[in-house]
Amino acid sequence: MQTNNWEGSTSSYTSTNWEDIDRKTLHGITDNYVERTILITWAMTVLVLSLIGDSIILVSTVKYNAIKLHKVIVAVMQHLAVIDILLALFEVLPTTVALVADGGVVGGFLGHVGIHTKNMCVSATLR
Repeated sequence: MQTNNWEGSTSSYTSTNWEDIDRKTLHGITDNYVERTILITWAMTVLVLSLIGDSIILVSTVKYNAIKLHKVIVAVMQHLAVIDILLALFEVLPTTVALVADGGVVGGFLGHVGIHTKNMCVSATLR
């Protein structure tokens, strides 16, 4: 984290250097092999089950029209499935890759896209 003071500005802001993010620090993982293995296994399980489950929901509601409920309820289910897929791709996948690679691998533009996508998805699920 850097604190930048611009000329003529009386306030300071904190900017994040995305290349310096360390997933070990963010998740509180030490160099303990058992902890890392458990967290990697958990993250991969969540990723796979989320992608499979949400894909099944989308295919069954869009292609086969298998869920016979009111169309508003089906639309809400579809939107939640899409949001869950986006969260799996932009939050769980980079976290899993960073844990396997033992460091931050997402930086720059992709890091900003992931942060903003996560913020939009979480706010959409809370409404």
